[in-house]
Amino acid sequence: MCIRDSYYDVDRKEYVAYVRAWQAHVKAPGMEAVNPDGWIAAGRRSIGRAVSRDFRHFGKPEIVVSTGAHMPPSHLYYTNGKTTLPGIPDNHVMFPWRWELESDGGSTWLLSSPDGTVWSQVPGGPVVETGAPGTSSGGYVVCSGNLLEYPGWLLCGFLVPLDLFPGWVQWLAQTLPPTWGMAAIRSAAAGQTPWGAIAVCAGLGLGYAVLATILSERLVDSARSNATLALRRAESTGRSDRICLLYTSDAADEITCVDLGGRRMLKKKTQQPTDQMYQHTTEKKTHNTS
Repeated sequence: MCIRDSYYDVDRKEYVAYVRAWQAHVKAPGMEAVNPDGWIAAGRRSIGRAVSRDFRHFGKPEIVVSTGAHMPPSHLYYTNGKTTLPGIPDNHVMFPWRWELESDGGSTWLLSSPDGTVWSQVPGGPVVETGAPGTSSGGYVVCSGNLLEYPGWLLCGFLVPLDLFPGWVQWLAQTLPPTWGMAAIRSAAAGQTPWGAIAVCAGLGLGYAVLATILSERLVDSARSNATLALRRAESTGRSDRICLLYTSDAADEITCVDLGGRRMLKKKTQQPTDQMYQHTTEKKTHNTS
């Protein structure tokens, strides 16, 4: 299952993922052995929806956007581009790209849904069409939710050689693990030993993992000690989020009490120095003995 877009449904309290799905039907007699190993042979590609309570174990996807009878047999859905309108979390929209197999092109359409499950096509035709051959939009134009990955692909040498970039960009690319992963792939493809690049990639990845763990623990500890750990709940009415400060025992260790909002009270506990407490206890014991 390949997750293309996902989000957390605050009303159903579950994670929702939109994935690749196929409309698999019984093949016509005599066509069973035609291209049996190709993924297209499984059926016409569509858009599925799967849910999970912990974002680890997703159930079987259900097709929510299928290739209908109004579409040519050679057209199918390749990406979904699912999102919501700003300020209207209950108005789900989708910008799927229809792949036209006969020309290896396609166009982007607009779909709408009130709940993310039942979808309908918005009238008016495609919202983004492929341009003329030879133009910048003549081959492939798609609306995707992971566009932030493209700068990383460029910076790590996935799309163009790093030699084409300025020196400071090349230096920055050397600090990123994917750069060395791509170098390992290229070395293996050229018949060279990739283990050196693999070792650097693994080392950088481990270093970033350790750094992320340390920073996340410090942020959580700081939020607990300062009583600033907040939960946000999206309003179904489209209003601004409400913030609820969490009460934590760490925040109350050095204070008298914490109000219902989780904020520190100004009054502090009065603590006596250890030597004064010891002296007071000794004098009390001496007085009792005498």
